[in-house]
Amino acid sequence: IMPAIYISYALAISRFVDMVTDPLVGFLSDKLDTRFGRRIPLVAFGTIPLALTTFAFFFPPQGNPDMAFVYLAVVGSLFFTFYTIVGAPYNAMIPEIGRNQTERLNLSTWQSVFRLVYTAIAMIIGIVIGSGIFFKSDNILIATGGNVVLGVIIFCFAAVSIIFGSLTVAELASRTDEPG
Repeated sequence: IMPAIYISYALAISRFVDMVTDPLVGFLSDKLDTRFGRRIPLVAFGTIPLALTTFAFFFPPQGNPDMAFVYLAVVGSLFFTFYTIVGAPYNAMIPEIGRNQTERLNLSTWQSVFRLVYTAIAMIIGIVIGSGIFFKSDNILIATGGNVVLGVIIFCFAAVSIIFGSLTVAELASRTDEPG
């Protein structure tokens, strides 16, 4: 088991990398000029690596705290970098999609509502699985017959959903200049 101080340092390193990449991605997102727009290429580019780095969090090296520390620092740094590459341009699309203040407020509100709902669902599922209500085991992956392939499929499905949603919303927004 990795000491808590290692976890703290690894996450601090990850957040430091995030502190550096946030303004860089914001600048790039504002200056990028492609036939797909400024934001969509970044969302499309970062989504699959974001899904893979999220998945990588669940498979740290075992038995060597030093290697686990390096792994967590690197995976955490990559995660926050790709999260910024996807999240910053995605959120920056709101003012570009909404034609007036009311539309932008509604988009932002619904985005927050759905983020809250899926976060709550993920937390509830995690608590139910981890609490031992359904599985009395120290190794939940073995008890549930954990399947890495299924996990990859789910993460890829989520990635495709993000890309498809971004492309669809941008396409719909470009079809009309009228509010609504």
